[in-house]
Amino acid sequence: MAKHEEQKPGGDSSKYLGNHVITTEAGHVIEVDNSPNDRRIHIFHASGTFIEIKDDGARISKIVAKDQEYNEDGKDQKITGQFNLTVDGDVLMHVTGSMKTEVKGDYELVVHGDYRIKSAGNHLQETGGDERVQVNGKTSHRSTGDREHITGGNNVESVGGNSTTTTTGDSVNMTGGIVYRDWETD
Repeated sequence: MAKHEEQKPGGDSSKYLGNHVITTEAGHVIEVDNSPNDRRIHIFHASGTFIEIKDDGARISKIVAKDQEYNEDGKDQKITGQFNLTVDGDVLMHVTGSMKTEVKGDYELVVHGDYRIKSAGNHLQETGGDERVQVNGKTSHRSTGDREHITGGNNVESVGGNSTTTTTGDSVNMTGGIVYRDWETD
């Protein structure tokens, strides 16, 4: 991922006659530069907040205090090329409707702390290929309702330690083939 580098305002080849600048008593600056190969528009607030549009159409902005944006009629944003977002703080995304994320390539999520998913409704997961889960600690599965495990192919369970199964109701095991127990295979 590319690292974000802060851009500084101002051109390198401004010509005096092509550069029109308005400076106020408070220190605000509006600059319209028509210099060949360095055309730009620069709006600078005395606080340090600025926006600049460079000769090639690149836009640079810096906000030194809180930035707020309100849109009453939807928003579409398209980025052609790489998009990097760095947040040096917490992020809260509040969606009052549905949310869908679609990725046409690979998707990787790296969490350096705890990871929690909480769903007030059903949790459905579908994988079109293989699924592999590696847990380097304890695994616990608790269901307050029924649990059903269906395998369309072979089922192999390997336990490196003790295995205990407790059933407080009936237990039914059905086998359509031969059952082998390790004490019977000698």
